[in-house]
Amino acid sequence: MSEKKKAYTRPWFWLLIVLIVSIIIKAAENAERIEQLLSSGDNYTEQEYITAENSEQVQEAEQEIISSEIADEQTEQSSAQVFRFIMNKSSKKYHTEKCSAAAKLSESNRETTDIEADSLEQAKQILEEQGYSPCTKCLY
Repeated sequence: MSEKKKAYTRPWFWLLIVLIVSIIIKAAENAERIEQLLSSGDNYTEQEYITAENSEQVQEAEQEIISSEIADEQTEQSSAQVFRFIMNKSSKKYHTEKCSAAAKLSESNRETTDIEADSLEQAKQILEEQGYSPCTKCLY
């Protein structure tokens, strides 16, 4: 004859117990909070307190979302850098400020530009899209 296992020896039994206990604890916490609100002296119904509490939680969540979006925007803005390049108008080459070839350019053939980009590679790409090529001394 096979013996039947007792229910308390099975894993699902203990999961069920944990679930029931956690629900009871949460209900007790909510009941305590509602009791404190009711005993504060204001003449509100229990449902009004629950609604007010939920409303406050929604407002807090909305504030967190807004704060997160603002922080993300600030991070995006702060990640952009300004890169300064010296461009040769006739040869269509661009140089860094410290390049010896850029220092030799005449004022009439020289143009300075600032490119706002997330990286040097992105700044170089912007200039190349405008028809400029990098200097072989300073940018390779």
